Formats: sequence, structure tokens, C-alpha cells
Amino acid sequence: MKPVVAFSIVMALFAAAGFASPARAQAASTPKSGRERIADERAAAQARFSARQRACLERFVVTSCVEDAQRERRETLSRLRHEQNLLDEIERKTRAAERRESI
Repeated sequence: MKPVVAFSIVMALFAAAGFASPARAQAASTPKSGRERIADERAAAQARFSARQRACLERFVVTSCVEDAQRERRETLSRLRHEQNLLDEIERKTRAAERRESI
């Protein structure tokens, strides 16, 4: 597959998924940089959750506070998993197209 076509497919998938902001589009232009960004965001989400959980333990009503923190982490990780799946799909399609061209 030609690089221009592959890049168009990448951008179309990200635009369709709602990740069309310039910073994300630039970060997602290569699978490796996209994966690094996702790993960084996962680590940040975990750090935010840990900090919120510690803060919740200092409050009187702990359960609802911790549940809110867990919900936020779950939503963030779900979004990141979706982005990871998109990157994987793009990578698979690119490899398949390259394989078809070589045959």
C-alpha cells in the first residue's frame, strides 16, 4: 500500500472515531508514537486514580468517592483500549496490503 493511501486510511479512521484533533492526529500518524502516547496516558490515568483514592480515604464518605475515581479510570482506559484497537487494525491492514503487493 502506498504511504499516502495508508496515511489517508489512518486519518479517516481517527476522524471517524472522533480523534481528529491536530495533536492527536500528529501523534497517531505513526503506530509507535501512538502506542507511546497511549502508554503514557494509561500511566497518567493510573497515577490520577491512585491520588484520588488516597484523597478519598481522608474523607468521611469513602465509597462513593472511590467509585467515582474507579469510574473515571475505567472510562479513560476504555477509550485508550479503543484507540489501541484502532492502531492495531490500521497496522494489520497496512501489513496485509504490503503482503498483497509483494505477492
